[in-house]
Amino acid sequence: MVTVVDDPQTAACSYWQGPGETSTREVIERFCRPDLDYVDLGAWVGMTVLWAAPLSRQVIAVEPDQSARASLMVNASANADNVTVVPLAVSDQTGSARLEQGTCGWGDSMSSLICRRGAAETVEVDTITLPDLWEQGHIGECSLVKIDIEGGEGLVLPAACEFLHDLGCPVHLSLHWNWIPADRRAAVQAALDTFTMETLDGSPMLPTVLLS
Repeated sequence: MVTVVDDPQTAACSYWQGPGETSTREVIERFCRPDLDYVDLGAWVGMTVLWAAPLSRQVIAVEPDQSARASLMVNASANADNVTVVPLAVSDQTGSARLEQGTCGWGDSMSSLICRRGAAETVEVDTITLPDLWEQGHIGECSLVKIDIEGGEGLVLPAACEFLHDLGCPVHLSLHWNWIPADRRAAVQAALDTFTMETLDGSPMLPTVLLS
């Protein structure tokens, strides 16, 4: 049993009412270990964080959307003492960028560094590369890295491909092909081709894969 905040963002997550993302939970249970760290990039309100926390040495939960992060922090603090919430967006550079709200507003799990809708509200957020995140967060050996950043993988994956290989752990990646700009898709595919890839969800435009 977990204790979660009663708000629209948390209620929208099917996990709180039922099994949630079955394949994601299975991967977390398959790989997370009490002597290794779990890193969640795009942690949203904490569904995957709360699955991983009891199985991991520490959880690093990265979430740039302030509305989602508020729920994440409450949910994490009520259920675990080994979760560090990082208020940054992972990107291909350390600095700042505009974060675009999701279709249903802030906190809906779809905010993105890939600004696609010109009329949508945006805010400036601090960004960080994966190597800088590991160094500044003092992250140790990892069991699993999850990346679900709503098209931002188009920035991160080509830039951090070699770094992810060097980590030596599986990467649970949600791809958003229809959000990734066309001029970045070839670089993303080239990065993917350097991994062994297991398809977890074969949706043509929104596949979830496990990279090793």
